[in-house]
Amino acid sequence: DSDHALVVYTEEGGAQMSAVVNRLQGLTGAGVVKLNSGGPPRHDPTLASAGGAVYLAWREPVSSPPTDGGWSAEYDELFVQKLVWNGQTLDASSAPISLPRREVHRVGDQVRPSLVSVPLAPGGGILAAWEDLFVTNFDGQSKYADVVLELIPTPILRTAGVQ
Repeated sequence: DSDHALVVYTEEGGAQMSAVVNRLQGLTGAGVVKLNSGGPPRHDPTLASAGGAVYLAWREPVSSPPTDGGWSAEYDELFVQKLVWNGQTLDASSAPISLPRREVHRVGDQVRPSLVSVPLAPGGGILAAWEDLFVTNFDGQSKYADVVLELIPTPILRTAGVQ
């Protein structure tokens, strides 16, 4: 809101931390809070506000990476989570979902997520962008990435079978 700013950053080892800062009083509420307690490391956080909520996106390693030890286009995935600020506390209890809506963009390495708020009727929206390394595009090493853009109305709703 106009009096508070949300800060999200990643510490060494992939601990994703958040803090709400009041423009007059500094750090508020519970102070600095770890968002991924017990979960996989998170990197490259990005935030956008839309539809009365804040959306956080990040990159994390896949749960079962290829075991051959070389580079793979299946190493990282992107996620998004809705955060709600009630003026006192930040609610980060909603479940993260895959940032790419279409299955074709979930297969393969996604990196460098970015979110920006956009005016989209009726409740606002987010424009998401990321670099996507499709498995079929590269033979063992990647020289190039595709930049994928996705316009997402908020609140984010996914149909059955799609996260």
